Amino acid sequence: MSYRLASHPSCYRCYLMIGNGVLTTTTIALCSLRSPDTPRALIMLVLLVGGLWRSMQFTSINTLAFADVPPARNAGRKVSGHTRTESR
Repeated sequence: MSYRLASHPSCYRCYLMIGNGVLTTTTIALCSLRSPDTPRALIMLVLLVGGLWRSMQFTSINTLAFADVPPARNAGRKVSGHTRTESR
């Protein structure tokens, strides 16, 4: 029974978001541990990876905002809903 709960897609997304939140927090903590002797390449790597993880976290949280919106109200929020093709 616990295997079925852990393998459910919504649980997988939940674990993914929790793990991503931990990784985002870790990169913020790593920024506070740098010193004047820290190589610039390492600082840039931590900032790049942290930015990628934060971007994924914000995207997943914003996706959850539209999870409960009915399809009838969600049609205009898609990119394809904003583009029209006109036939002549």
